[in-house]
Amino acid sequence: DDGDKDDGDKSKPFVPESGARYQLKKVGGSGNGQVISVSGSNRRSSYSWWAFLTPDANRRIPFTVGKSTCDCDAKVCNCFRFSFNAKVSCCQTWNLALSCHGNKRPNGNARAMVHKSPWRAEDECWCVEPAKGGYKLKKAHGHEKGRYLVAGEARDGSTFWADLADEADVWSIEKV
Repeated sequence: DDGDKDDGDKSKPFVPESGARYQLKKVGGSGNGQVISVSGSNRRSSYSWWAFLTPDANRRIPFTVGKSTCDCDAKVCNCFRFSFNAKVSCCQTWNLALSCHGNKRPNGNARAMVHKSPWRAEDECWCVEPAKGGYKLKKAHGHEKGRYLVAGEARDGSTFWADLADEADVWSIEKV
């Protein structure tokens, strides 16, 4: 009987460990095995950067995952905030959170970003849904509510933009 064998089906809800840091790694399809990252050259505004997928595991973002600070009913909505600290100048470290931009791309998708936090709690709020091989990350509230984090359009020869779309991609949430 292989009933206890882990076949990659994460049928249990995601429960982050206190103090642990995680990387988001794409499972299957475009960007398979790539991790979410940001780069200084992809600055969106004074306080945010466009997120993308890269095959360079050394460029991963070490997210801390905790309960969202949105004002939803926590008994009904199991939403999380993916954040990390980053040195943005010689003497400043900011807390940044995975979020999204409400402007649509030509293909109808929205672009994911990281933004100085706290910003708008509802835009930093994500539901983590169990899926075969990992999890689906869905915007719980705010801009792009109900849409999923996906590998978007090709960014260059080996990386992809991180977008939000109606169809879900699967992600591995791995401790680092």
